[in-house]
Amino acid sequence: MSEKNDTNAGRPSADGQSRSGGDPTTDISSGTSSGTSPDAAEALHRVADIADRARERNIGRAGDLAAWASIGRAGRISAEQRGEAAEIAHQLAGSAGTFGYQAATDVAREVERLFGEADGAEAWTRLTECVRDLVRRLQEPPELTALE
Repeated sequence: MSEKNDTNAGRPSADGQSRSGGDPTTDISSGTSSGTSPDAAEALHRVADIADRARERNIGRAGDLAAWASIGRAGRISAEQRGEAAEIAHQLAGSAGTFGYQAATDVAREVERLFGEADGAEAWTRLTECVRDLVRRLQEPPELTALE
């Protein structure tokens, strides 16, 4: 099984069924369908590809947030940079939620808030911990309940 197919395992198909384990409607991991048109199967592949690219982009955004948090902990972050970091967190929150990463969305919203308010070593430590949690949550599979 290819790495790309591994990222699709467990994701629901358009009808809400799991893509692994012989879904009777569409088995995206094998690229076959029974009872679903080839166009529908191709559309599902495209959606999965878009979701994978968004996840990778969000992991990159989380890396940017980690860098901003490090600068903040060192006391070298400007108000403009804080605003830029908060905007990145805001974008990540929306994108993550769109693709089933509700827990990551919740953490990203907290990161956004903290970049706006962080003052003092304790606040920057909390922000750094939240960014680590965000990265961890983005590396997990999406929450299926968010996609139902």
